[in-house]
Amino acid sequence: MSKLTTGFALTLLLSVASRGQALMPYVLHDLGTFGGRYAEARAVNDAGVIVGNYFPAGPYESYAFYWDGQFHDLGPGSALDINNSGVIVGTSAGNVVRWIGGVAEVMAPGGAVAIDDSGHILAGRSGHAFLLVDGAEQDLNALAGKVVSPRDLSSTGEIVGVFEDSGPYFTYYHAFLLAGGRFTDIGTLSGGKNSQASAINDHGVVVGYSEWLPPGIPYPETHAFVWDGALQDIGVGAALDINNAGLVVGQAGHFAFVWSDGEMAQLPNLGVTGAALGVNGSGVVVGYSWGEGQMQRAVYWTPVPEPSTAAAMGALVAGFGVSRLRRRRCK
Repeated sequence: MSKLTTGFALTLLLSVASRGQALMPYVLHDLGTFGGRYAEARAVNDAGVIVGNYFPAGPYESYAFYWDGQFHDLGPGSALDINNSGVIVGTSAGNVVRWIGGVAEVMAPGGAVAIDDSGHILAGRSGHAFLLVDGAEQDLNALAGKVVSPRDLSSTGEIVGVFEDSGPYFTYYHAFLLAGGRFTDIGTLSGGKNSQASAINDHGVVVGYSEWLPPGIPYPETHAFVWDGALQDIGVGAALDINNAGLVVGQAGHFAFVWSDGEMAQLPNLGVTGAALGVNGSGVVVGYSWGEGQMQRAVYWTPVPEPSTAAAMGALVAGFGVSRLRRRRCK
């Protein structure tokens, strides 16, 4: 397949991934739609390999892909996560699918949402959540004692998502943490009835979003949150991923954002809107964006190195090269 080139769009000063570092620019790279109607990048591993979905011009179904400097079509389905060994998981034809070296393996009925570096797969089907460990299912609904929908897991085995419960007059949905066999209701922000956890890092910090309805406000807003034992409101929007350095990414209005240590900043977009869906350990962010007259396009953002961070970014670029070399050798 031909190598795709990425287009420079915009640069914006904003917070970097790790705590204590100074402000630096981010650059937006446009991967396009891969010849289809629209596309999105969902996750990126520490080698810089990106996975996601696109809709070809013909079929009315999503196709999975990975990008390691070149575009690789994985066929019908959705690729939602990739670990640092390059194993990709998602769904195809109603099944949990694992792709290794571009080859699909059906694991169980349902759909996968996350994979850790040990190869454990978090998945769900028809209101039933489960963990696949060496091909065997662990029932999370039974473990939690509630109906749960999974969203993410950490390398330490902690799982987050949303659970369903009923009050006297309504059904509500709350973010949860399942760790060490203990189920924790993360709750909601001020006055909110519903919340959802999106992701967790290896330090047990959870991000997500919640309704927010303090006294005097007529209608609830959606606010992003960070939870490390207590909920912290980080502003209007939805927090969708977090890395181990504490960099949070998500969407607020028409903009993708990054947040760290109390500071939120917008990421550049192609002109109309953007959303950040995933982030890796180097602070590379993936998601989607589009401009005026465009369809939704897969994009990623990279921090521009300053002298103190040039070595780290050099390692990131080397990671892209190693990934591409390994895949060529496997062909």
